[in-house]
Amino acid sequence: GLAAVLRPIGLLEEAFTAFEAGHAPQVALPERHGDAVGRLMARTARLMRMTETRIVAAERLAERDPLTGLLNRRGLERSLAARRGLGERGALLMMDLDHFKRVNDDHGHDEGDRVLREMAELLRHQMRRPDLAARFGGEEFMLILPGTDVEGASRVAEHVRRTIEELDFIIVENGTVRLTASLGVAATTPAPGEALDEHVAAADRA
Repeated sequence: GLAAVLRPIGLLEEAFTAFEAGHAPQVALPERHGDAVGRLMARTARLMRMTETRIVAAERLAERDPLTGLLNRRGLERSLAARRGLGERGALLMMDLDHFKRVNDDHGHDEGDRVLREMAELLRHQMRRPDLAARFGGEEFMLILPGTDVEGASRVAEHVRRTIEELDFIIVENGTVRLTASLGVAATTPAPGEALDEHVAAADRA
């Protein structure tokens, strides 16, 4: 009767309400009816899935540094929050490239960007599968090392420092440039109230 006619419209309204509120609709819209309402519901369901996929992709892009492809601060904080929920302990490694402004001043910002991309690639090669790498801002980078204590993180930091010192970073018009880096480490804990800035401050003091 009338209830059967109105039911598809009610399902559409529930789905739209959830979607407008920013939630994935929990209502399964039937897509196999051959009438006009059925075709409308099928098309609506497809559009919602496409839109949700695009939103997820945009959110992931918003958590990445566009220059290096590493996590940015937002992405790092979200990832850390998810891991705190698992009760995971580990260590944080904070790295600052020494006197990097000279690279930009002497060779230009394009070459400075090239060096930062090379640095990001270097860090990727130092990572294990569960580790996280982020560009924290400017010439500051960070590694999150789950399941690693401060002593182990200090060994990683020393290895990274020596690798950087021994590496020739390519500068197109002027050959190569050598860099050094200052690194600090700190323990991370699963305490839900801990802010990322507290860990960064501890690593800076190390």
